[in-house]
Amino acid sequence: MRTVVVIPTYNERDTIEIIIRKIFDIIPDIYILVVDDNSPDGTATIVDELIKTFPHLSIMKRREKQGLGKAYISAFNELIKDNKISTIITMDADMSHDPSYIPLMLEKRKTHDMVIGSRYASGGATEGWEMKRKILSFFGNLYTRLITMMPMHDITAGFNAISTDILKKVDLNNMGSSGYAYTIELKYLFFKLGAKIKEIPIIFKNRVSGKSKISNSIIVEGIKTPWKLIFRDSKYLNVLILTLISLSTHIIFFGHPSSVVFDEVHIGNYISNYLESSYFFDVHPPLAKLVFAFLAYLFGNDISVVDFTKIGNSLPQWIIFLRLIPIIAGIVLPIIIYKVLIYLNIKENLAFLAGILISMENSLIVQSRFLMVDSIILMSGFLSILLYFAYRKQIENTNPDYRGIEKIFIILSVTFAIICFCIKWIGLSFLGLIILFEIYHNYRETGRIFNKKSFKLILWSFGLFIFIYISLFAIHFKLLPKSGPGDAYMTAQFQKTLIGNRFAQDNSIEAKSDFFGKFMELQGEMIRANNSLTTPHQYSSSWYSWPLMSRTIYYWQATSTVSGVLDSKYIYFIGNPLLYWGGALSIITLLFLTIFKFKDIKDKYASIFILTGFFINFLPFMLIGRIMFLYHYAVALIFSIMAIIVLLNKVENKKIQKILYIVILLTSLYLFIFFSPLTYGLSLSDQALQARMWMGSWR
Repeated sequence: MRTVVVIPTYNERDTIEIIIRKIFDIIPDIYILVVDDNSPDGTATIVDELIKTFPHLSIMKRREKQGLGKAYISAFNELIKDNKISTIITMDADMSHDPSYIPLMLEKRKTHDMVIGSRYASGGATEGWEMKRKILSFFGNLYTRLITMMPMHDITAGFNAISTDILKKVDLNNMGSSGYAYTIELKYLFFKLGAKIKEIPIIFKNRVSGKSKISNSIIVEGIKTPWKLIFRDSKYLNVLILTLISLSTHIIFFGHPSSVVFDEVHIGNYISNYLESSYFFDVHPPLAKLVFAFLAYLFGNDISVVDFTKIGNSLPQWIIFLRLIPIIAGIVLPIIIYKVLIYLNIKENLAFLAGILISMENSLIVQSRFLMVDSIILMSGFLSILLYFAYRKQIENTNPDYRGIEKIFIILSVTFAIICFCIKWIGLSFLGLIILFEIYHNYRETGRIFNKKSFKLILWSFGLFIFIYISLFAIHFKLLPKSGPGDAYMTAQFQKTLIGNRFAQDNSIEAKSDFFGKFMELQGEMIRANNSLTTPHQYSSSWYSWPLMSRTIYYWQATSTVSGVLDSKYIYFIGNPLLYWGGALSIITLLFLTIFKFKDIKDKYASIFILTGFFINFLPFMLIGRIMFLYHYAVALIFSIMAIIVLLNKVENKKIQKILYIVILLTSLYLFIFFSPLTYGLSLSDQALQARMWMGSWR
């Protein structure tokens, strides 16, 4: 069987003869096909002369330059017609690909569909590149890997040995990339076909003459290509549809009301304090508040004229635009839940239903439409879970050549879990869930609950957590050097470190100038203040009442007279009853099946994970003595909605499953629309409002 080396050329007269002679010196019986795009420098003429010396050399002449991808596709279409050709090698003409690697590539090709000459596999490297080119190549590969989930290290590599058998399975004429991005597309198509792919390390040398053909248009094509590839698949079409649905339910009526809503009273004041450098106190860590304040600093105007002290006070447009941060988090959340369920081996159509249900869950939408932090916690937390599953998938991949990217996934997973904790302490549950299931997986793999791998994960997670958490408070203190409304919570020694404090002239008090002293004092005060929040609130509720949604929360009201008619608008934290009540029932059912029918149920892992996620985000609230609200149930609510989907996935009868699917979808849609006036603050008569107060405790 023959091997053909394909070399595309455009203005390569200085190196084409050198590379051809070197290949034939190494492997005399190999075949070479040069594909020339009508090079103005006479590259084709040189090849024509060499053909007289080398009978295994041939040339394909094209009328004009159409890009690297088109050149290769033209060659592939001709070569796969010849059944005597088993392997095609692609390489550049500029001497950056050393032909001495070809024998090893051919040896590995015997047991693989594709062999990649990799710059980024262990032992690979580049020589002679300027730093800009190195950064562009490295992050281009990382960017593509993260989007397409391809495990190869060097996705943009052009030095490849390809089986003609796998190449024949690809619709070459339907490939959309014309330039260097063709290498990404071709590998993606092979990856989706389940091809066996091997990477061998190479030293990639910078071209010895001529100019690099990488242009801005090629870079732009490389940015677009991964997205084009994933949306070509039906499951990514689901992602696109979910994105549009979620975008619609979250962005509609954006900016209404243009006044302070519920906890924006607190967040707004915190932003003001940051911008005025005035020390304030809050029972929660500062991350989300720092983000809001930073964006307000970049894009805002005079914060001193904005009055956040009362619900209903008017807000300027630039403050309204800050609401886009939690809105974006809310938009992304349904897509994340969809992907999490896919990783849990739930059918795509059912995972898609879960995404729709999250998109239409009224209370989650309300919480994401205003300057509040909960939707950011939800997005970050479930993103950490998604990244953890991506990590586990890479770990369980049997091909050792696909390993390496899992380190990126687990670091990102732990980082996003830590972000949750740095917004509110209750976010610790996500990090706990990740560590708990990693210990479980290690036990299954080694038979030991704790081993070196488990301890290593716990130790570096703890180290990363300490670094991020303490760094945030260092920034927090740096931005708040002046005396402010938070002084009263701190000791006189702490206050004396603040500019303009009331103890400035008292020489008997020594300032607590060390950072860790101030840090520890603030942590202690945050714990004390949290525990002291015991005075009942009009809209507070007990943890055990949340699954029944027996106490909702009033957020905002506006009343005016239009043409002599009273016009009232309300916003309430009221959820979709089907999802609250159905989710609670599903958790109970799933728990029963898992305990008493464990051997008989399918989706065991998904069932255990969702039950663990629900209870680890629900039961700890029974130990908390402070007042709490229905929105504290949000994480557990999402796990309960996932439980609905897992139970639906267990239904064996496809007809019944389809009927239940439609009933759940249409009922949720109806209830979403029915309660939407209270979600978006639309006009309601007293009678219409009362019709939506299904329980007397809701109002």
